[in-house]
This record gives sequence, C-alpha cells and structure tokens, in this order.
Amino acid sequence: MAAGRVVSIHITADKGGELRAVDRVELVAGCGVRGNRQFQDDAPAKRQLTLVSVEDIAAVNDATGLALLPEWTRRNVVTEGIDLSSLIGKRFAVGAALAVGIESCRPCEPMTNRLESESRTGSLRAADVLAAMADRGGLRAEILRDGELRAGDTLTEEDDDA
Repeated sequence: MAAGRVVSIHITADKGGELRAVDRVELVAGCGVRGNRQFQDDAPAKRQLTLVSVEDIAAVNDATGLALLPEWTRRNVVTEGIDLSSLIGKRFAVGAALAVGIESCRPCEPMTNRLESESRTGSLRAADVLAAMADRGGLRAEILRDGELRAGDTLTEEDDDA
C-alpha cells in the first residue's frame, strides 16, 4: 500500500483570491473542504478536494528555473512521498477522512496567466509554465467520509479488499 504525508493545506474563500495556509480543515463528504470557495452541498466530485505533491512542484521548478510556491498551484493539499497519479480510481485515507482519486488535475491557464501577470514567472511565458506542469498538476478527489485533516497527517491508500 502506498503512503505519504500532508505537508500543507491551503484554502481561499474567494474566487481568484490568494490561497492561505491553514493548520487544519474539515473535509465533508459530498461538499468539499469547509472554508474553501468550492465548498457547497452536492459539490461535483472533481471539485471537492485537490492535491499536488512537493515532488511535482520541485520538478516544475527544476524544469523552469522558477521558485513556484505550493499555494500558487491553487491546490488544497500538498503531499510528499506518494505518487498521486497512482491514486486515480483508488480509495485513500487522508487524515481522518476517506477519499477516492477521480482524475489528474490539469494545470490551469488562469493560474499560469496570473503568475505571469504578477511577474512571478520571470522571463517565462504562461504557456511555458503550463507545458512544464503538463503531467504534474496534481489529483482531483471526491470526499467519501467526513474527517479532520491536519498538516503532518498521513495519506494512505486503502486496501481494496477491506
């Protein structure tokens, strides 16, 4: 079974707002991350929880020369030590909650355009950053069971036989 760790958690209440790091959040089945702008009753599965790994962020930074910060990816949870793409179609415990990987997150053009407009990409164009993030955009997940999530918690693939 694959296992990793939650490095940090990020939310924003406003569309396009700066994400802020928080020590803990409540993950609510069918709704999302309480306090995040995507939180709603009967939220679409792919909008409930997003994750990205520090390894993928580091790979993008190495490929581009950027110093991309985790919150700039606009993902809720930053992980380490687990291949997030291996969780597509699989259930995993994240903190006290249970989720299932839905699909890879494609890097979003609005995010890269914003980085470019704020001069966070140096001489790189948004398209260059998008290309570097092509297979490193993270994971979209559906929350199946409510639970608290804290920075430092484990992320563990669930045994399908359980």
